[in-house]
Amino acid sequence: MQATAPSAREIGNFASVLMKSGPNKAVASLIVPSTLIERKKITEAYKSANVTIQKINKSAKSLLLLERKTFSPAGGVVCDGIHITHKQPTSKTVVYCMPNGALWPHILDGLMKMSRALVANVVCYNWRGAGLGKGHIAGEKDLISDTQKIIDTLKNQRIFLHGWSLGGAVAIQVAEALQKKGQTTPCAIERSFSSLKKFLRTQDGCWGPLANWIVGQSGWRLASEESLRNLRGHVIVMSAPGDELMDRCSLDGAAAKLSSKNIHRIIMEPSEETCDSVHSRDWYPGELRQYTNEVNKIFR
Repeated sequence: MQATAPSAREIGNFASVLMKSGPNKAVASLIVPSTLIERKKITEAYKSANVTIQKINKSAKSLLLLERKTFSPAGGVVCDGIHITHKQPTSKTVVYCMPNGALWPHILDGLMKMSRALVANVVCYNWRGAGLGKGHIAGEKDLISDTQKIIDTLKNQRIFLHGWSLGGAVAIQVAEALQKKGQTTPCAIERSFSSLKKFLRTQDGCWGPLANWIVGQSGWRLASEESLRNLRGHVIVMSAPGDELMDRCSLDGAAAKLSSKNIHRIIMEPSEETCDSVHSRDWYPGELRQYTNEVNKIFR
C-alpha cells in the first residue's frame, strides 16, 4: 500500500462530500483517502491481520506479542490500532503515524520487522474515521491532537515517533508541539514532504490547481520544513532517489541544507517500489542497519 495522489474516484468523492458536508470534510477526504476505503477491502485486510496476530501469539519462538487496541482521543472519536510488545523488557516505544492511503493491517509485517530490529514496542493506529475507527477529520489539528492523546496513554515509555508520507508530516508537528510543552521527542520522517503546499503543487493532475485553495482556505499546512528548523531533538530524515511522489518536494532537500547535529539523513536504496514504504517490502540490509544504528544511538 503506497502513499497516494487522488484518483478519479477520490475526486468524485471529494465533490460529493463538498456538497453534502462542506469544505473541511471534503478536503480531509482528499488528503486522507484511507477514510474512504471500501468496507469489503477493510474486512479483507483485518481478516488477514487477525490470522497473523493469532499465528504470532501462538508461536513459542515469537519475540513479539500482538494486541489490537482502540484509542478514544476525543469525544465520539475512535482510532483503532495495534500494539506490538517486544518480549524482551524495554521502555522504548515507537509510535508509528500512518500514510494517507493505508490502514495498519496493510503494513503489519513491516511493523513487526521494526519491533524486532529495534527491540522496541510499536504502537500504530489508523487516522480517526479510517478502518474500524469513528469520527471525522476537520483539519490537520485533529491528526496532531489525536497522536498526542495516544502518546499520553503510554505511561513510563521512551517515545520515538516514526511517520511515513502524511504520517511523517504529522509526526514532526507532534514532536514540535511536545517540545513546546517541555518534552523532547525524537522522530523519523520517512519519504515525506517539506510542506503540504509544495507537495500539492508538484503533483500531476488535479493537485496543483487545488493547492492554493486547500492550503489557503481549509487551514491545512503541515509545514514540516518549519518544524524541522525549530526542533532541538533528534530527527531522522529518510528519502529515496526516484520517489515519484516526493522527489520535487522532499523534506530531505531541506534537511540537506541545514547544518545540525540533531538531523540524521538516510538515503534509501532506489527500487522499482519507490512509492512503497520500506515497511511494505523487505528491508534492504543496508537500510535496516543504518536505521537501527541511528535509532539506537539516539536512545543511548
